[in-house]
Amino acid sequence: MGDTLAIAVGLIPLLLFLLNWSLFDSFVLVLAWFFFALINAPLEEGYWRGLLLDKTAGWPGWLSVLYSSFFFALNHPLTFGVHSIANRHPVTLVSTFIMGAAWAVVYRRTGSLRWPVIAHVLVDLFNLSVLAFLNIYIPAALPGGPG
Repeated sequence: MGDTLAIAVGLIPLLLFLLNWSLFDSFVLVLAWFFFALINAPLEEGYWRGLLLDKTAGWPGWLSVLYSSFFFALNHPLTFGVHSIANRHPVTLVSTFIMGAAWAVVYRRTGSLRWPVIAHVLVDLFNLSVLAFLNIYIPAALPGGPG
């Protein structure tokens, strides 16, 4: 069950990727995109799900999930949003909260970070993370995005 939920969340941005894959116009961007996903996902999951959920294991489950997910979501506009227009948008806050909550539930149910990490890799790949950080991809609804 945990693998299904985690992977379903990981596949949410697949259409975004399919519509914008042509933005990867250099080998360096492709390498950065790929390696970012492989490095970022285990680090973030190890902290936001592993460490924080382990430290709050004695709390009621819903509160532990809420706590970890809230700060995971808040981290994206406050750290990544410093340079990234897309990460400053409220939609990013909401979507990262939902992803964080789903992956927290999976971690609490399974006791393993395997599926959250795999799903996070998929999200980092499919949501064009590196392109968004570099402001190469800016959603159309945002200032500076394609009109």
